[in-house]
Amino acid sequence: MTINPPDVISCPSCKTEQLRCSLGSYNTFDALYYSDGTMLSSMYTRYPYFVKCPKCNVFFKIDSSVITGRTDFDDTRPHVDFLSVEEGLSAIRGGLFGGAAEGSAQWENEMTGLRIELWWAFNERLRKSNGGDLWKSEAEKSDYINNCRELLRLTENAADDEGLLRRAELLRNIGEFDACRETLAHIKDTVEYGAYIGTIKKACDAGNTVTVMVC
Repeated sequence: MTINPPDVISCPSCKTEQLRCSLGSYNTFDALYYSDGTMLSSMYTRYPYFVKCPKCNVFFKIDSSVITGRTDFDDTRPHVDFLSVEEGLSAIRGGLFGGAAEGSAQWENEMTGLRIELWWAFNERLRKSNGGDLWKSEAEKSDYINNCRELLRLTENAADDEGLLRRAELLRNIGEFDACRETLAHIKDTVEYGAYIGTIKKACDAGNTVTVMVC
């Protein structure tokens, strides 16, 4: 795995600077794959696209408009971090600074990406808990289910195999097992996605709604 020198990220509100690296190359020899589409590997690192300014606390998306340059690895400025579950919920409720107008195609793309990051943040908590309780409260469980439902709404026109697989997993996460199986049946490339399909079907049969390792 090789990592590119960090980009300088400037907050679109107050211009406070943070750093974000990116991968130059990687491999997946020891990778573990999960039913929500995430992957863990010692030779792969995922970097955030939705972040919070540590000074003025606004949430924003990292794109070309906020990348002002590149710096050295020994630069001591703080690096951006993934949004926590609580921060992701706040970003969705309050909106992104400088984000697109609500209801526009760009806004839907931004919200889809932000809600996927929130979905993964919830699921990551479960993985780190070693099977412990996913929910801190009933309200948080409701937030998770609502996020899944909103993602299903935002991706209702997805017709490619990857999109269908994500929708099937979201349906399983909210306990709609029959709809999950029906969605899986529309995936065309059963070789490429066979392990995912089999794993998700097995989880449906067990009445399991949480993210599982693909095997």
